[in-house]
Amino acid sequence: MIGLISSESRQVALLMIGLISSESRQVALLMIGLILTSSNKCLREYRDTVDVLADV
Repeated sequence: MIGLISSESRQVALLMIGLISSESRQVALLMIGLILTSSNKCLREYRDTVDVLADV
């Protein structure tokens, strides 16, 4: 019984760790993607501003 409980809880723990790590990896990638897209947008706006100033 103790062997079954410990092996089951080990499987559950590994499963939970796997789910958490894969989810947090996805969340981290999503956050990085959002940061990159927002920084690209800022860069584009900055470039537009520089172009406008260069024309003046």
